[in-house]
Amino acid sequence: MKEYIKEAAQGGELALYKVLTELAPAYNDQFSVLKLPYALDIDAASQRLTLPYYDGEDFNSRWNESDGGSNINIELADKVPLLLEDLGKISIRAVLENSAVENIPKLVFEHESAIEYFGSLAGVFKDAGLISNENNSRIQKILSFRQTSSQIVNNGDFYPRNLIEVPDGKLVLIDWETWNDHSPFFVVDHPENVAAVMYVHMWGNPKWQSTYRKQLMDRFGFEEASLTKGIVMKSLQLANMWFDKGEAFKDSLVVHQIKILREVLS
Repeated sequence: MKEYIKEAAQGGELALYKVLTELAPAYNDQFSVLKLPYALDIDAASQRLTLPYYDGEDFNSRWNESDGGSNINIELADKVPLLLEDLGKISIRAVLENSAVENIPKLVFEHESAIEYFGSLAGVFKDAGLISNENNSRIQKILSFRQTSSQIVNNGDFYPRNLIEVPDGKLVLIDWETWNDHSPFFVVDHPENVAAVMYVHMWGNPKWQSTYRKQLMDRFGFEEASLTKGIVMKSLQLANMWFDKGEAFKDSLVVHQIKILREVLS
């Protein structure tokens, strides 16, 4: 078996792969499209992680910050909702009660904390002149909407680059290293928020976004306000990651996310 070795893996990543390796045998046969990655070896002392090398179509080569997924086929928009359904089958308790991850903070999305955090991000962009006073008021109202869907486990960075389609048609969801307190995303979150991460990353492919959004609404029956909240939060997060870096390229990425915000607020 070919291997991928990652040196100096983060503590949270090592902890999470320990859990994934325990869960994968029990879950992978239950999934329709998801394949959980696992570790061949975890050396906590040296922070060395040995993973299988997955052959297949790596969407890392089909998405980048300069094109926003314009080269990704529409079939993936039909498949990702099935992936979300599979993630919903994973026991949150089995993950959160594992001793390896119990001390890792910021795992779970919380409504009250989100209002404060995302509301402050909107304020930053309002002060920068990128969001109007009217749209800032709309954002604050959207953030107050309480989502009620059952939360799911995910890798914390649910976007095309972290998908590999293997020969049997399943999707390996990789890059679980965002399981740490430095990640701007959450790894136990409402499915509409997880779905929104993929949506906002696909800013360069409006047809894909439209198809994906319809599939999400048809399959999950999300409340429109709930999915809109997810998109607003994730657009703010991505814009914040790239904002004020002093680089024209990253400035353009902020513009794309602000455009998504304006579209969903209109």
